[in-house]
Amino acid sequence: MGIKFLIKLLNGLKNKSSSHLLIPAFFFVTAMLSACTTMQAYQGAHLPRSEVALVTGIDEYLVFGYKTVRIDSIDGAKTTGRGHSVEMLPGWHTLGVTYSSGALTTTYTGKGVCYIALNAKAGGDYVINGEIKGDIWHAWLEDTANGDKVNCEFKQPKAQPLENPSQ
Repeated sequence: MGIKFLIKLLNGLKNKSSSHLLIPAFFFVTAMLSACTTMQAYQGAHLPRSEVALVTGIDEYLVFGYKTVRIDSIDGAKTTGRGHSVEMLPGWHTLGVTYSSGALTTTYTGKGVCYIALNAKAGGDYVINGEIKGDIWHAWLEDTANGDKVNCEFKQPKAQPLENPSQ
């Protein structure tokens, strides 16, 4: 969806008969623009999608609320607010994950960061999701190819072994 289309949409909502649609349209535009941003979590030139793994968080904007599950850090390096969708090199990575949600007048920001140890595969596609139950939030990563899930832990995982250690 092009930015020009989104601007026309917002400009078309300026008349009085459709002004009640401005706030939902704003959230829609924000969600569309944030969904287009992918962070490159490695040095050098951009690699083809088949050579990197893609990890995507959740940005859901609903009529009366929102839910955001974001990647806060990768291997200890902060993503500085760009952690919705991240391309990374294959291998072991530790992802720090944050959660927030809200509905009308209530906002919930998860306390602390939870961690996911991921052995990313080249061409792999992973989604991080979460939910809140009572006062506790929980997040997990799912491999979209096979449905395998890894739960988020509130203590940082130990370093993972290399797959092919040199002897």
